[in-house]
Amino acid sequence: MKVEVIGGGPAGLRASRLLAEMGHDVTLCEAGEIGDNVSCGEAYLNVYPEVERPRDGLIREYARVLHREDGREFQMDGRHIYQYDRGLMERGMRERAESVGVHIRENCMREKPSNDCLTVDASGFPSILYSPSDYDCGFAVSCLVAERTERMTFDWTDFGYYWSFPKREMTNAGFGVFRSPFKDVRGKAVRYSQNIGGIEKISGGFIPYSFDGALWNSEARTVLIGDAAGLCNSFHGGGIHTALLSANMVANTIDGLDRYQEELMGRMDDELQFAEVTSSFREDGRLGELIREDDNIRDVTHPSSFRKVSVFAKWKVPIF
Repeated sequence: MKVEVIGGGPAGLRASRLLAEMGHDVTLCEAGEIGDNVSCGEAYLNVYPEVERPRDGLIREYARVLHREDGREFQMDGRHIYQYDRGLMERGMRERAESVGVHIRENCMREKPSNDCLTVDASGFPSILYSPSDYDCGFAVSCLVAERTERMTFDWTDFGYYWSFPKREMTNAGFGVFRSPFKDVRGKAVRYSQNIGGIEKISGGFIPYSFDGALWNSEARTVLIGDAAGLCNSFHGGGIHTALLSANMVANTIDGLDRYQEELMGRMDDELQFAEVTSSFREDGRLGELIREDDNIRDVTHPSSFRKVSVFAKWKVPIF
């Protein structure tokens, strides 16, 4: 089958490689150049064991993550969190895709699906088929700081969250929010980052965490994956792990894409519910209290904790 993948980020690169390995004729179109203009925290959460972790660009695996809330500090397990150089990650993924026969076209803008093939839309937010109003989004600004911190840190507030992720010689730091108005996001990110060191680069973008539509459009023969499908986590903003999961799911359901959305959402169910509940605690300023109350919350970024947390029942939080 002839397939066109739109978008050369993690979702598009993984989907194109998997589909080419299955024998499909795959072309990937990227509006810019693969590995350039990265605007995210560059952390990967290894929470779906069936998803192959990216092989290239790994900087470090974390053992502990420092979380801060209203002047209080608490440590949590971070052994499933990996810090990447996303530019190196994507260029490595490109090489692997090309090695199995994927045709890659850079500086190739696509504004609508092709008429003569299946389209895998990994173009990001918003999809080529839909408008921004079809999504619920957060917004984040990332700063590349010349100095390097030693610890991965989250600072939670009732209006958003700050982060600092050490790279090899620099730090990726910034600020994100999940509810409007997106007021002074750039200013907050810059002021926080300047406490670490001099800022080399500033970038930003939307964090699509919900999509009000069908992920498979049979009429347009187009399936949505990654950010185009609104798959970012609404608690911490992570999206690389869900992007790769959606790429896997497209490959697994390629012969029956009417199953794709149901199977993907079913696999993500724990993460989606856990993100919703923990987001409510963060917004109420009770995240630290939640973590200290129940030892089963080893890390609020890991959905495997979700069904073990008795404190949700104690506080009568509706989770099912």
